[in-house]
Amino acid sequence: MHPKLPDILANREAPIDNEQLIRYLKGDLDDTTRHEIEELLTNGNQMDQDAMEGWQQTPEPEKMVQAAEDINRHLARQLHPALPHKRKRPITQLPVVWWVFGLILIIVLLAWVIISISY
Repeated sequence: MHPKLPDILANREAPIDNEQLIRYLKGDLDDTTRHEIEELLTNGNQMDQDAMEGWQQTPEPEKMVQAAEDINRHLARQLHPALPHKRKRPITQLPVVWWVFGLILIIVLLAWVIISISY
């Protein structure tokens, strides 16, 4: 493994949460908070800036948040699929159980016959 591989995300700053981003796009934030977000996006990478441009072009940012949550939920299901349930067979379909039951019955009958003959 490459020695710098674990440090790929070490310089990444904390992302802006969805609620704060929506408030920014609606214009509900005060000037200082708005300036902090713009500063984070300006100093961020090109992908963050492109994402912000896309958010600004959407007419309803709330729908974008719901779509992002749906995508994350779908990806989580694909990455961590549920374990397959083992199909349980009824006891009548297990031939080993029937063989064991028959063997025990034969042993009990033989014991009864031997005991009854000896008395």
